[in-house]
Amino acid sequence: MRNQEALRKRLADSERREAELLAKTKDMEEQLRDLTFHFESQMKILQGGIDGELVGAEVAGVAPPPQTPREKLRKAKSRGSG
Repeated sequence: MRNQEALRKRLADSERREAELLAKTKDMEEQLRDLTFHFESQMKILQGGIDGELVGAEVAGVAPPPQTPREKLRKAKSRGSG
């Protein structure tokens, strides 16, 4: 019975850790996608744009979507444990 309880606890801990890692992986994939877009755009601008379309153009920033309180808490926790 003790072994079963210990195994259940280990399983729950493993599932929790897996969920955390999946969320972290998703966040990192989104960051990678954003960085790739940034660098590709920067290269196009430096090369004169597409057929000169970007010469003298300005880039306006887009505000990120608002975070839920749970996302803010998750990010704060991940920064503290890093």
